[in-house]
Amino acid sequence: MLSAFGIAGANAPVPSVYKEGIGERPVAWVKNNFGWSAQGGALGAMLASHGYRGQTSFLDGDKGFWRMAGSDQCDPDAMVAGLGSEYRIVDNSFKPYACCRYHHTALDALRELQDGQPLEAREIENTHVRGIWRVSEHIKPEPQDLIDAQYSLPLKGHVRAGRGP
Repeated sequence: MLSAFGIAGANAPVPSVYKEGIGERPVAWVKNNFGWSAQGGALGAMLASHGYRGQTSFLDGDKGFWRMAGSDQCDPDAMVAGLGSEYRIVDNSFKPYACCRYHHTALDALRELQDGQPLEAREIENTHVRGIWRVSEHIKPEPQDLIDAQYSLPLKGHVRAGRGP
């Protein structure tokens, strides 16, 4: 197990989810590193199961991976709690829409409006979307490609951005 953590950690990218290229146009196609991290973990476990040794103290001390990854603490007991009996993968969620998760509530609301009464774009005079403050960072009124469109919340007129209500 220690070798698996050491191998995975040696191959794990540091967190970059907030450096996702949102301010660039068109939006960068690589938006987070979750898949690469999962691949590093799976590869670490497979290699360790075949005897490949990783650094067994990779998580230890003030210079452990947890610190390099940006955390201010490490709880080794939590990492092995329920090992072999609890499977955290079942706690994952899956995105129902192929767009930025910040737009999902607006799409859910649109689906509710359309239940039993389909709407066409020409029938909609205007909309008012309210969401968390980060939604305003993701507005791309004129998408330049498919990925840019995934971050687009069509917009006309005024946007009020901020962290308050």
